[in-house]
Amino acid sequence: GGGSLFQPETWQYTYKVLALGDPDSAPAQIFSQNLETDFNGPLWTIRFELAAYILAGIAFMFGAVNGPWRVLSVFLLVQSVYLGAPVFIDTSALPPSVMSLLRLSSAFLLGMTLWQWPILRRPPLLAVAGLIAAFALLGGGPLGELFATLALTSLMLRAGLPKRASVRIAKIPDYSYGIYIWHYPLLQVFLVGQPDLSPAALAIMTAPLILLVAATSWHVIEKPVLALKLRARPINQKTVSPEVAA
Repeated sequence: GGGSLFQPETWQYTYKVLALGDPDSAPAQIFSQNLETDFNGPLWTIRFELAAYILAGIAFMFGAVNGPWRVLSVFLLVQSVYLGAPVFIDTSALPPSVMSLLRLSSAFLLGMTLWQWPILRRPPLLAVAGLIAAFALLGGGPLGELFATLALTSLMLRAGLPKRASVRIAKIPDYSYGIYIWHYPLLQVFLVGQPDLSPAALAIMTAPLILLVAATSWHVIEKPVLALKLRARPINQKTVSPEVAA
């Protein structure tokens, strides 16, 4: 309840999250009404995302991921380590963050690989079907997770990536990251006040607010920051074809 705001462990948890530490224990009472046992939502991945960006920057400095083949090689190496580690060593003896970092680094490097290899961004439907079938056969283990990631990525690319660049599509606001970041704390606020809400009622009540906060985050924070990047590296307008501009 409201009294939890004045408990030291509540703010210790907040500090852990902001300091990118491991929030491995929930403050008393705050998350007890969760519909699932998970209480960190997307928060647990943020420190690994930051680590991935830092490691990517270091890799660029040393030339380890400069070019398509190097990026692909690093992706395959990290993915092989993630898949092979449980086979050859007792991963339970490792700090939990090691396997989590390998897991998310694999997904991060998959995005880098797709950026470097445009030909892979529109996979054939037969390949998509094969990835889905591989996931269905292999289940929820690490290898099945790999094929699930590849299958989901392929489906998203087929459904959401147009064959030709479009300025109109590029102008659509991107609220996705704001929704990802803000939905969890907003859900918690509603659950603290009304712990008996059903999942459907919770979704209906919070969706408009989540979208509003995500939109505010985009227009006030994300879009201005991206504009700074564009000023530092202006786009050559001559490269946009008349068909795209139309």
